[in-house]
Amino acid sequence: MTVPIGQYDYEYTITWILKNGERRTAQGIDSTGVLFVDKVSDG
Repeated sequence: MTVPIGQYDYEYTITWILKNGERRTAQGIDSTGVLFVDKVSDG
């Protein structure tokens, strides 16, 4: 993804598709340039 010069915030959406077909989604705004995804929680 690229953003305009001087703009550091960006919106993101991550969708996990689990083995049983269920979908989990996380959304947010970040400015670090790094998203760390460890694992999907059960609840």
